[in-house]
Amino acid sequence: MSAGGGQRIRRWRPRRTRSGFALAACWGALFGAFLLEGCADDPTVPHYIDPSVAAGSGRQDAVVVIEPHWLTLDRIGANGTLTARVTDADGNTVVAPQVMWASTDTAVATVSGAGSGVGRVRASGFGTTKVTATYNSTTAEATVEVALPLTDREILEIFYEATGGDSWTDNTNWLSDKDLSEWHGVSAHQGKVSELRLWDNNLVGPIPPELGTHLPV
Repeated sequence: MSAGGGQRIRRWRPRRTRSGFALAACWGALFGAFLLEGCADDPTVPHYIDPSVAAGSGRQDAVVVIEPHWLTLDRIGANGTLTARVTDADGNTVVAPQVMWASTDTAVATVSGAGSGVGRVRASGFGTTKVTATYNSTTAEATVEVALPLTDREILEIFYEATGGDSWTDNTNWLSDKDLSEWHGVSAHQGKVSELRLWDNNLVGPIPPELGTHLPV
C-alpha cells in the first residue's frame, strides 16, 4: 500500500520469534511516559484476569498472588524478585507466609527463597519458564522471560502491526529502513524515540494492558 506521499511501504515480517510475555515486557520497557493521547481511535481494553491467582474448586482455603505476574531479565546472570501475597479463606492477609518456590525450567531461571514470601530469581539461560509459589495446597504461577531487549525500531514495528498501521491515515516511511525521525509522527535521535504524535491517524486496536509506560509524547 502507499503511504502519505505516495511512497510504497514494505510489509514487515518479524525478525525473530518472541513469546507474548517477552513482547509485553519489552513494550513496557519502551512505552514509559508514552501517553497514547488520541492515538487509539478504538480505546477498547481487553478484560484482564491476573493469571497468577490460583483457581480452585469449591471453597478455597487460601489465595496466592505473585507480583509481578511476569518478570523479564535481559541477560544471563541477571537477578529479579517475585513476591507471593497470600490471603486466607476469610480474606485476611497472611503475614510472613511459608511459601515453597519452584521453577519449571532451571536451565532458564532458578528461584530461591523457600519458606518465605519472596522468591529470588536468577537467569541461567535465554527462554521462558514458569515459577510457582505454593502455600499449603494452593499454588500460583508467574512467567519469567530471559531475552535480549528489543530496539525502539522493533517495538515501533510491533506497535504498527497491533494498531492496524496499513490502514492509518498517514503511515509515511513506517516499516522502511529510513531513520526513525523520518517515520510519520515519530521524533527520534540516534535510534531512540523521544516523542510520538499520531492522534487523528485512524489507529485501531486494543493496547495490551501489560505495555506499561516509557516513551514520552
